[in-house]
Amino acid sequence: MIKDKGFGNRLIFLRNQRGLKQTEAAQMLGISYSALQIHEGGRWPNRNNLKKYIDFYGCDGDWLTTGKGGAAIDNTEVSGRLSEALPPYGIEEDDNTKRDTNGEFVKTINRLLDKIDGLESELKRYREASYLAVEKKS
Repeated sequence: MIKDKGFGNRLIFLRNQRGLKQTEAAQMLGISYSALQIHEGGRWPNRNNLKKYIDFYGCDGDWLTTGKGGAAIDNTEVSGRLSEALPPYGIEEDDNTKRDTNGEFVKTINRLLDKIDGLESELKRYREASYLAVEKKS
């Protein structure tokens, strides 16, 4: 097994960013506490656990394994596309929005939910591609 203190430190950083104890993170990841300790100590996980870390922390696979680039996946494009899905007006709670007689509020929410589903699928494909790129390097 490969031992890389930088890798372990990046895992610790991600866990601390979420404010989790080792026991909490291990449980949420679906791995044993001892496995998490070993990985945070610098020992590389198997492919399955590596994918769990990337998915759980939402981090860039290259950064996690090499330290190159940024920790987070660049959500600029995703955020921009989500704002395009929003209506050009703010929703304020007044008599008109409470009544919503023409159903526009419900239609807008349904359009937003459809967009979010699409963006989540796109993010999942990106994470899988990132994982595959890391796997090819190994």
